[in-house]
Amino acid sequence: MKKTLFSTTAAFVLLGSASSISYASPMNLTTIKNPPVINGVTPLDLIKDEHTNFNGESSSRFYYTTGKDLRIFLKNEGSTSFSYTVKLPNGDVLDSGNLAPGQQVTENHYWYTSPEPSPLQTGNYTVYIRNSDGSYGSYWIAVRSLES
Repeated sequence: MKKTLFSTTAAFVLLGSASSISYASPMNLTTIKNPPVINGVTPLDLIKDEHTNFNGESSSRFYYTTGKDLRIFLKNEGSTSFSYTVKLPNGDVLDSGNLAPGQQVTENHYWYTSPEPSPLQTGNYTVYIRNSDGSYGSYWIAVRSLES
């Protein structure tokens, strides 16, 4: 009886240890040679994925390295409209617009070198969010780099 109980307990301990080792945190994904692909996008392509609450105005930053296309998704999760502006590292405006409550936008920006250089730059991009009355708001931003 003790032998059966010991082997069963040992099996659970070994299985439990194996399952806890098999999970990789996002920080460890860069060490995986072939990360999983889900709907054509690997986890390494995700630059930013953030939900933010704010009063009146907010900003969100992300770092982008040139060489791949860039996709910026922004959704108004609040109850008031807001305007947004995406600025390049040099301060020039890449995108801007307005989003009503529940509305979302996906902006694709393409990396190219010919016939003239792409406006995309390596560096810190800033997304500014502002509503007109200073009220509470909420938004979701997701940024990915995409293979050309």
